[in-house]
Amino acid sequence: MGEANQTAGAVQDLADERVVYALVFSCVEHHVEQLDALMQEKVTAQDCAKADSELAGNLTGILCGALPEHFKPVPGWSDGGLGKFLRTHFPEHRAIFEKDDEACVFFAVLQLQKAVSELIARENEASVEDAEMSGRRVHDFCSDWAKLFTPSIASV
Repeated sequence: MGEANQTAGAVQDLADERVVYALVFSCVEHHVEQLDALMQEKVTAQDCAKADSELAGNLTGILCGALPEHFKPVPGWSDGGLGKFLRTHFPEHRAIFEKDDEACVFFAVLQLQKAVSELIARENEASVEDAEMSGRRVHDFCSDWAKLFTPSIASV
């Protein structure tokens, strides 16, 4: 997952919004790199789909506490609280994930990936003169998703 999990052996805390921001930003980087490779015909669409699926599974596992040696889980959040919280964020899909917190997190990660694709499409249309604002929009996007996946004092 890019830079987010490569800090010299340090276990990163999933309660830290900056850590989760880096995970979200690594998703943006992944999608940009995949799109670039696809356009250069270095990979196929199937390769991209497989990589996206693996990324979704990996990020879901991280957020649900499956890699405690790299990412410190948050008690009451990583072990089910996040899934319960996400049901309130995606109420139209609540019934689908009523009993499976990890499936709800996976669904939210898929929504993140969809939103990343939409963000990239919009930013590709932005002018060169708009580069600074484009960077701000990407930052705000990552910040918003990091807040969604990071526990607040009130939610844990």
